[in-house]
Amino acid sequence: MKTDDKRLKIMSMLIECENLSKSYQSRAVLNGISLSIPAGKRIALMGPSGSGKSTLLNCLGGVDRFDTGSILIGGVRLEDADADTLSRLRRKTVGTVFQFFHLLPTLSVWENIAFPLLLNGVSSDTARQKAFELAERVQLGARAHAFPDQLSGGEMQRCAIARALASSPQILLADEPTGNLDSVTGETILDLLDTLTREANITLVMVTHSEAATRICDEVLHLLDGRLLENSSRS
Repeated sequence: MKTDDKRLKIMSMLIECENLSKSYQSRAVLNGISLSIPAGKRIALMGPSGSGKSTLLNCLGGVDRFDTGSILIGGVRLEDADADTLSRLRRKTVGTVFQFFHLLPTLSVWENIAFPLLLNGVSSDTARQKAFELAERVQLGARAHAFPDQLSGGEMQRCAIARALASSPQILLADEPTGNLDSVTGETILDLLDTLTREANITLVMVTHSEAATRICDEVLHLLDGRLLENSSRS
């Protein structure tokens, strides 16, 4: 590929990861990972426990620093980014959904959803209005004043999804979003992720052990011992 063609290809990608490696103490967790993800693509990361899936997700989200290689996300080169730049990236460009929800227990549903908006300097009135709109969007309108310990697992995950999308991110990172839910509730969460990411053309990168979860993805990437083994396009 010519240099100019390669540059154009990289510019067209929302996420560009090249030769990424990371070790914890003396154990290599990521070994030369390279991948390119265009805007709007939905990717599933699969592999056995310890294969590096969550570490890769954390590196893409600017949570974990990597040892060597390069990550370019939305025009930000993560290896060169300082703490403030990474914080802005996580607040505005990248939303994250976790297996265990990580809702703030002292805040209600709408307050949890509004929290990232307030961090981004949105006025309290605007943040409140958008939080209630998002609560309705994820079918939590009637539960907007409830606290996390009053919610079911599915309701907590729906709240977490609304919170992750509150700042209109370009990228949504989901780490086992159905892993702590029963199969029926998990299907509901997958349908919600499918609908919301499609409507807003959000790039989704989802770590999962579940083949069923890959149905909402365009492509599956398989990791083993920190290496990318294969990928398979999906219709």
